[in-house]
Parts: sequence; structure tokens; C-alpha cells
Amino acid sequence: MTYIQRRFAKKHSHRYFVNSQTNDAECICGKVLGSKRAKPGQYTAIRCRYNGYWYDSRFEAQYAMDLDWRKRAGKLKDWQRQFPIEIRRADGGFIRRHKVDFRIHHNDDSFELVEVKGFETPEYAALKRQIESLWLPEHLDHTYLVLK
Repeated sequence: MTYIQRRFAKKHSHRYFVNSQTNDAECICGKVLGSKRAKPGQYTAIRCRYNGYWYDSRFEAQYAMDLDWRKRAGKLKDWQRQFPIEIRRADGGFIRRHKVDFRIHHNDDSFELVEVKGFETPEYAALKRQIESLWLPEHLDHTYLVLK
């Protein structure tokens, strides 16, 4: 997070600037002039905009910013957001699709799947077990990490 984002994160009066790409008046926090205030999600996570993309929480947007800095520093090759995976049974039967928050391509050509969570729900615990037991053994060049 930049100094200005931290400075005005809690309560600030919106200062709008015109976005040259969309011609919308936007504040630094991502609010567009005339739009409704961002509502917290089911688990009090507030959607946040970073680099033209909407993220489900400020923590997720902050991690995306960290990945951008690491890429610019040359510590990783590339990263993708909302990487889709398909979980299948051993006999090839389809179970479910899931989008992992981030997929990081490291310099040693290995991959890391990263989920950014405020806390784990019972639904997510079941999904995590499926990913670790069914998807990861088929993709040996990937590792799985959950950030809390």
C-alpha cells in the first residue's frame, strides 16, 4: 500500500481525479463519483480496486501489489490472478472448478498457487483437502499456499 492509501484508508473526504482511460472521476480509494459506497462482503471484506482490477478484499489487492513489486525486482517471472483449475477424481470424473486467487511463476520454472483468506470456512477446508489430495499430485510442478 502506498503512503497516500494508508493515510486515507480509514476515513477521508474523496478527492476525485479524471481517469484518462475511462473518463470517470475516481478517488484514490477506487470510488467513482456518483456511485454507491462500497459495501462490506459477507465476511466484512471490502472490495478494492488495484491496477484496474477489482479484488475481493484489501488484503488480496495488497498481495497483488506485492507481486507486482516482486516481478519488477526480478524475483519472479510472472503471476496471474484468478487462475482456473479443474478438480477431477482418479478415474477422470469431474468434481468441480475453482479459481485460485493467484498463480505465481517463479524463476526456477516452478509454480505456486496462492489463496488469500481472512479465515477458513468449513466449505473452504473441504475444497483445500480436494486440491491437496486430487489436483496437486497430478501437477507436480505446483505448490499450494494459503495466506491468512
